[in-house]
Amino acid sequence: MSPNKGLWEYDIDIVDVVDIILAVEKKYSIVIPDEVPVYTIDDFVNYVALSFSK
Repeated sequence: MSPNKGLWEYDIDIVDVVDIILAVEKKYSIVIPDEVPVYTIDDFVNYVALSFSK
């Protein structure tokens, strides 16, 4: 699994993305604003990492 591949390349649709965002928010007690681009696995990892470095 390449972290830079677009989520759609893994057949992940918008409903799946919303489910993933909700799960990540719950797991790490963070909020991922709608304005944050999350198009790849790397996007998720980078945002979570930045949230903890603040």
